[in-house]
Amino acid sequence: MLGFFYFLLILLSVFEKFFPNTTDGDGLPDVDEENIYFTNPNNSDSDDDNLTDGEEINTYSTDPNDSDSDDDNLTDGEEVNTHSTDPNVIKE
Repeated sequence: MLGFFYFLLILLSVFEKFFPNTTDGDGLPDVDEENIYFTNPNNSDSDDDNLTDGEEINTYSTDPNDSDSDDDNLTDGEEVNTHSTDPNVIKE
């Protein structure tokens, strides 16, 4: 019986590795949101810029806690979705 219990624990840890718990559906594991990125695991867009936290981390390399990563008065979402510009580069 103890062997079966260990088998279930191993199976659960493998499952978590390949299918991490992401309560808000942004693709970032809740534990990483809380301990690495300091974003809200219950809100897929912590800075309300119309890019998910996962997009900001994994696609655009922007700050998911700062709606305007390059401080040019356009939100990261506006730059990506409206202007097709790089949200990390200030435009003149």
